[in-house]
Amino acid sequence: MNVNEFKDYILNLLKEYTVEYSFYKKSDFGCIHHFSFESSNKGGCIFFSESGWLHIDIITNNEQVYVATLSP
Repeated sequence: MNVNEFKDYILNLLKEYTVEYSFYKKSDFGCIHHFSFESSNKGGCIFFSESGWLHIDIITNNEQVYVATLSP
């Protein structure tokens, strides 16, 4: 999955969440597209790096329930 697929397919499924988008030009992984999402009891973040890394972090009731970092 890349950032465009996320915007086209997944972002629409997060209608009940407040979603914030950030873009970082320089990092150890190249440019980063970062999305954070939050509702009353769930939240998390996902980032896509220019070099192909994908990171997902999901939190429920202030407890981390899922974290994954996938290399290119």
